[in-house]
Amino acid sequence: MAVQGLGGGLGLLLGFVGTPQELLAGTPFGSFVGPGLTLLLAVGGSSLAAGIVAMKDRLWGAAASIVAGCTVVGWIVGEMYTVPWTHWLQPFEAGLGLLMIALGSLLVTDLSQFHSLHHTARAV
Repeated sequence: MAVQGLGGGLGLLLGFVGTPQELLAGTPFGSFVGPGLTLLLAVGGSSLAAGIVAMKDRLWGAAASIVAGCTVVGWIVGEMYTVPWTHWLQPFEAGLGLLMIALGSLLVTDLSQFHSLHHTARAV
């Protein structure tokens, strides 16, 4: 998701994506700068940050993955609500966002239980 968010955001900002300006009709955006920055920073940035944090600390990485997954799902829902255009990647990306949330949640639960058991065992 980080590559897609960063690449897609830069593509919208620099005009590489070739998305027709007509898609913004009826949206709050007059150009692709707002959507491009949001995709770049929120979706791409949060996903990249989650990956980096996960390499350093599994618990915080799992929590960051949940936040990034929520950001991805929010982006897709917002995109589908405001832009009168759909693409097969939208449900796929929403599914990836939900997967990030689910896996992050499972890992947080497992690690929390491990830490709880570890601290209990130490106290005894």
